Amino acid sequence: MKNGIYFLIFILFFAVSCGGSKKTAKIPKNARLIKGRLVNYKTGKGVEGEVLAIPPEDRVGRIIAHPTNKSGRFRFYIPEGKWTLRFNVPNCKSVKLVLDKDKKFKERKIAFKPEEKPKKNVDIIFSDFVIKFAFKSFVIELKYYKKLKELIEIMHKNSSIIIEIRGHTDKGPEQNEKLNIKFGMLRAKSVRNFFIHQGKIKHKRLKIRSMGYSVPIAPNDTEENRAKNRRVDMRIISR
Repeated sequence: MKNGIYFLIFILFFAVSCGGSKKTAKIPKNARLIKGRLVNYKTGKGVEGEVLAIPPEDRVGRIIAHPTNKSGRFRFYIPEGKWTLRFNVPNCKSVKLVLDKDKKFKERKIAFKPEEKPKKNVDIIFSDFVIKFAFKSFVIELKYYKKLKELIEIMHKNSSIIIEIRGHTDKGPEQNEKLNIKFGMLRAKSVRNFFIHQGKIKHKRLKIRSMGYSVPIAPNDTEENRAKNRRVDMRIISR
């Protein structure tokens, strides 16, 4: 019962301290000062976040959030007991700290490392990229240059990768197979030459093949669909 009364006093104290009042709230008996700073692990600079104060399991109460200031500093009081503190910073993994029941909290810095976005699988990066071509053309449009240079960079970082570059065509009503094989090969060669001349990638790491119109990704029934089939795609065949 006594502990419950103390806790209610703390709740009122928290409400006053979090409400932005300029008046100094009276510190309850047996209060424990929690103070420190949230920082970037690499730069040491403060980062804004919050500290959640989670009551002990044997005590009735609610979780109380304490926002830091813009420089990452926090300062508040909690009752005695085995409280849990959870430090949160956007885009970072939370840090959990269980306090000893009676031990004084020493001022400290809590370091956070921003979580890295999961890297896309290299195989998928190559297989997802498709270069489209105009009718009876094997010229690479400028809009594809940036992505091709990114693929070149990946090949430099992964020097054992060998890729296959596959040229495709559409199938019009008056086209023949030999002509389509030719254009498929010209498109594949065009991309291979880009890797060689723009990226200094060795010839032996760039295999080419013409698929003609044998592997369509859309029916050749409209101009829009035929445009989807006039393409070059790539895949990693060796590491």
